[in-house]
Amino acid sequence: MLRYGFALSGVVVLFLVLGVRVVFLVRVVALVVAVVDVFALIVVDIFGIRSRADVFVAHVQLLPAPLDLPRYPVSVSQLTLSSTILHASNLAVLSLIPNAADRPPNPSQKS
Repeated sequence: MLRYGFALSGVVVLFLVLGVRVVFLVRVVALVVAVVDVFALIVVDIFGIRSRADVFVAHVQLLPAPLDLPRYPVSVSQLTLSSTILHASNLAVLSLIPNAADRPPNPSQKS
């Protein structure tokens, strides 16, 4: 549970650093990404996903496709900022999950 707290605290710090200059849409995107990240970590623990590649695929599938997003008139800088938040969040999640080689073998799986 400690790593879930670290993921959420990173988003809170990001909000504090960016302050009120961040548009509401970007904040909503960052919050959704944070929730998806925590959900991905919980799924990893429950289902015993063993590699970062598996987590990355599951994580990307949970995110909305660009065409699913509402078409608001946003500037390039706002899109760049939201994209940066998204990628930073992805990297944070992947850094919390050990590689398959680093984890001990699962005793419930038969060789």
